Amino acid sequence: MLHGTVFGTVFYLAALIACVVNIYRFRKSHKPMSGFTWSVLSFLITISMGSVAAGLISPLHIPINIYSMAVIYLLIAVLVGWRIKKEGMRQEYIWEKYDFIVLILTTVAVAAISLKIFSPQLLYCYYNSDAGLHLKEATAIVRSQKVTNMYFLHLQNAMFVEMIQPFVRIADWYKGYILGDCFFLWLETLFFAAMIRRFAKTKGSKVFAIFLTVCYFMGYPFFSYYYSFGYWAVGSMMVGFVAITLRLYEEACVERKYSIFMLMLGCFGVMTSYMMFAPVTFVAAFVYLMIVAKREGKIFTVKNVLLALKVFLLPTVMGLYYCLYGFFISSGTSISGALGNAGGIYTELYMDFFWVIFPVLFMLAYTLKKRRFTPDVVFFLAFFGFTGVMLFLTLTHHVSTYYYYKTYYPLWMFCWVLTAKAAFVMLQEAKETLIAYCTLAAMFVILCYGGVEYKIVTSTERITGAMHSTEFFTLYQYDWSFITRGHQGLDNSVFDLFQYVADNLSEEKMVPLMTEENDYGQTYLYEGVSGYDFPDFYEWRHTKKELKQAYYDWDVHYAVLMKGTQFEELHGKDVLGKKAVKILFENEAGYILELDDK
Repeated sequence: MLHGTVFGTVFYLAALIACVVNIYRFRKSHKPMSGFTWSVLSFLITISMGSVAAGLISPLHIPINIYSMAVIYLLIAVLVGWRIKKEGMRQEYIWEKYDFIVLILTTVAVAAISLKIFSPQLLYCYYNSDAGLHLKEATAIVRSQKVTNMYFLHLQNAMFVEMIQPFVRIADWYKGYILGDCFFLWLETLFFAAMIRRFAKTKGSKVFAIFLTVCYFMGYPFFSYYYSFGYWAVGSMMVGFVAITLRLYEEACVERKYSIFMLMLGCFGVMTSYMMFAPVTFVAAFVYLMIVAKREGKIFTVKNVLLALKVFLLPTVMGLYYCLYGFFISSGTSISGALGNAGGIYTELYMDFFWVIFPVLFMLAYTLKKRRFTPDVVFFLAFFGFTGVMLFLTLTHHVSTYYYYKTYYPLWMFCWVLTAKAAFVMLQEAKETLIAYCTLAAMFVILCYGGVEYKIVTSTERITGAMHSTEFFTLYQYDWSFITRGHQGLDNSVFDLFQYVADNLSEEKMVPLMTEENDYGQTYLYEGVSGYDFPDFYEWRHTKKELKQAYYDWDVHYAVLMKGTQFEELHGKDVLGKKAVKILFENEAGYILELDDK
């Protein structure tokens, strides 16, 4: 493992920024374009190219770290800069006051919320096991210097970890992971604002765009943020990237050789961020490319076959290698078996979508009237159909509820995109309809948040027995309560305990954490911090005989026992009472045990 340095951090940031800036400056069209939209797209293009490069060189045993990634970005920046100088033309952009308002509001909101939850000290305030698991994936890249599985977001988080390495101890690498989570929440919000930017043309539509961005942000994006579901949040963002690029391709807003390249990057990003979204994304993109081909002439031509290969070949090959072979086949896991795994997730069948149902139906009717499908509509229909299929598979016990509700994330995004589009159309052609709809929404907001219904329900006359207006804002209330409540991170003694292992036992082949089933959250966190991967020692997967054999096979001399865990409650006295067990180190969080006789 190559440890990060201050030079490495500065080098990486400089190379990354140079690459983003040059891609932004590179001429893609002879027409002026939205500077706000393309600043977001330029960053996504940059990290997508870096991720493709990492996936190509990793099997060649070239280390993937902050230095090699910096070199990749620097080479791309130099190449693109050379093209700009050679052509003597730079892309012209348009920035409006609205763009800066959105940028500032988003930055302030995400920064304020992040500081409220994690504090300026970046305390570990996650409330589920996923954060530990994904920290483990990121630090695995840092330690192994290679990428595996669905690595797109894990690679970015690994870079954040390596950037802070010079400033923190090993046990505090998680602070880099937190910074990565916060950054991608900010980026994801800006991306949605970029998706609906073309609908924000008048003062009224701009006000609606800002309001709808808030509605979008405070739903599933924020939910995935504090549950550390960033991998499928970024996967959904890359789905949106594909949808945007298809529009650019059809309208020839960008030279088609560049939009084709962007489509390839987007499909790759979806595949390596969250594979479950890839099949429906590929199908939707393929269908829309056929729609465009039909509008422009024939569908079945050699040119269109080559187009499909350019867009889908590399993402498919790399996806099969890293996701199908690298994860499912190598681990002996089937796709159907994985989709049946249970997990903790927020569940609400349809009420969270109540406020977008009418605008979406309006846009579907409007699309049929105009007889012209757009990428937004096609992708909404594709993911709506996908959600329907997943619902059927869930009801027939082939897919877990956990995986079913993951389909709501991209569906949420496209519902709000269509809502923004509907508001734009209504402002032009059906203002009365928009006023009526907004009035209806305002009435329910007053009932719920103005305390009107509560006063009626609690009145002595007993007019009604329960509140119902809150049901229309369940997810928002859920998220808001999380923001406003107090947050207390894991005690520093936990990380002091883990740091002792890093400082004194790093040469050991294995130092497992003694666990029971309810301790799996701490298990993943310990694995992420320590670098030890010990599924052979998970108590809930093995019998006592198998565990004893694992201690013998791995030649274990030391183990960690956490205080306040299920394992300590069930087995702590017995373990600590054994003559062969010696307490090497103890603090408020737990023990480092020396095992003389296994």
